[in-house]
Amino acid sequence: MSVDIFEHVEAIKAGVSYFENQDSIIDAVSSLEMMVFLENAFKGRKVKICANYSKASGYHFTIDRPKAGYIVLNSVSGQWHHDNYIEQFLMRIRLCELSSLPYQWVNEQNERNHDIKLLIVHDGDKNYLEARRYFDLYGGVRCDNLCKTIEDFTVSAQLLSQIVQRDMALVRKRSEAPFHHFQSEHTQH
Repeated sequence: MSVDIFEHVEAIKAGVSYFENQDSIIDAVSSLEMMVFLENAFKGRKVKICANYSKASGYHFTIDRPKAGYIVLNSVSGQWHHDNYIEQFLMRIRLCELSSLPYQWVNEQNERNHDIKLLIVHDGDKNYLEARRYFDLYGGVRCDNLCKTIEDFTVSAQLLSQIVQRDMALVRKRSEAPFHHFQSEHTQH
């Protein structure tokens, strides 16, 4: 075994041992440590955690929860590789596909909410509403705290999704109302 591989194996073993004994993480994390951390945080729960890599964005993780959609977790400070350390993270979840672009509504929601921000995301020829939340690991975070943060984010995102769908339905009804009103008047004459 080469020295580099041996050092990586030893580092992973030391990281696993630390998580098992301390149930927490201190300072920045590498992507390998984050994978172990997420697996520990969601131990015993029905989730599927995947580490993904793309040339454009580096590593990111998806946390797929049955009946709760999936969350993407990635770095906010550049590409995240296996050997660089990251302290700030971004959680994002798509709430729904948009047929119109409600920029004013999104701005109003963002002014009211300080934890979660909404964005309109263009993906190919479709538009989506996405909820995002930043968090950091400065000073360490316990697995249960991270798990709670992710769960809170998911619950908030589900509520936001319901609000979006309700508000968009109201907007559609209002925009259709004058047309229907005009036609009903027209048929009476």
